[in-house]
Amino acid sequence: MVEHSIKIIGSLDVGFINFAIIDGHQRSCAELSRMPDDTWYFNRLFVPEDLRNGGRGAALVKEVVNFSKENGILILLELNPYGDLNYAELEGFYLKNGFMKIKEEDAHSPLYLGDLGVLDEDNPFRKIEALDESVSKC
Repeated sequence: MVEHSIKIIGSLDVGFINFAIIDGHQRSCAELSRMPDDTWYFNRLFVPEDLRNGGRGAALVKEVVNFSKENGILILLELNPYGDLNYAELEGFYLKNGFMKIKEEDAHSPLYLGDLGVLDEDNPFRKIEALDESVSKC
């Protein structure tokens, strides 16, 4: 697999982080933004069609996973299969690259990444339920 150089733009302080692979005029990226409850939302993963299947998407997601672990942040990801992959393929991609599914209520439950120790010990899904509510209001 080709090694990709990833540039990080933004910071935890500003509430927006962009992970980018830039080759000439081609840009692949993953974006995170902070939500009001200090959870981070995975806005998008973009790899130009002619550069797909070269490990760029996996490299970007792994960088997001490492960043999450290093900074102790919880990331929420909702899958939107509007590209080449269907829902099951997208879910498999993110699960393989470090995300996990916490709720099994329906086929389209969000995926989460991060230290689940931040969740309420009495009800480990209370914070997740609050996240679901805040995302549905966006």
